[in-house]
Amino acid sequence: MNSENINIFDVNEKNFQSEVIDISDESIVLIDFWAPWCEPCKQLTPTLTEIANEGHGKIKIAKINIDENQQIAAQLKIQSIPTVFAVYKKKIVDAFQGVLPKEKIVQFIEKNLGEKISKDFTEFFDNIKNLNKEKKYNEVLDHLESFLAENSENIEAVSLLIECLGNLHDFEGAKTFIESLSEKIKTDPAVISSITRLEIIIKNNETSPIEDLLEDLKQNPKNIEIIIKVGEKYFSTQDYVSAFEFLLEKFQASKKDDKKIIKETLLKFFDALGNDNEHTKNYRKKLSSIMFA
Repeated sequence: MNSENINIFDVNEKNFQSEVIDISDESIVLIDFWAPWCEPCKQLTPTLTEIANEGHGKIKIAKINIDENQQIAAQLKIQSIPTVFAVYKKKIVDAFQGVLPKEKIVQFIEKNLGEKISKDFTEFFDNIKNLNKEKKYNEVLDHLESFLAENSENIEAVSLLIECLGNLHDFEGAKTFIESLSEKIKTDPAVISSITRLEIIIKNNETSPIEDLLEDLKQNPKNIEIIIKVGEKYFSTQDYVSAFEFLLEKFQASKKDDKKIIKETLLKFFDALGNDNEHTKNYRKKLSSIMFA
């Protein structure tokens, strides 16, 4: 378990001293008491994992299966699980029971660590957002490359760099960058969304201009291939409203088989933008309303 993550590891009675107490001089160690049959434990684990991954090595998660390590559980008087102990500077400094939300666990850690576990990059990303609006993609690229040199696992920056390279049509650079990423980062939902968006841009890079596609559509108004090309062209140029409005209009007027193709394209667009994107929320709701009207 957790063999790929150096910040999360299993602990037993034999290595408790070396893997928990000794390393607590350099990092705060959260001892997560759990068991395979414990459903709340399964809910807590992803949150602890996320926090450890964002902790820049300051946070370690030592997982102890109480079924296999009853002596430790008895010594620490574990009565219910999940129970989490915080060990810092070779001492148990605090504990909590049950499943807490991420922000509460972060507060718990920061209180006992005596410092913030992550930096606030709000100002940096607001600047990137403004530069993107102004289509100053080369400046965005410079800023993101400098930022990632010191924060290589920042998911938001990784996603934005992939999108920036797509906006610059530097597809080889994007391919090289994506190949350099760890599997953990590549499988993050935000990064998957950025890669999907990039793939749509690449696919439509050499297609006809939107004006020509719309002219073709006038001649063949029910041709599903042209309909999809128009939708993808709008999307690849970041005209998301036109892409969704166009495809939803065609969805309503299309026959059953074509409806399925348009729906699959819309779902692909939702994945590319991510579930938190306002366009995704808005047009997913509109699609549902049309489908179930």
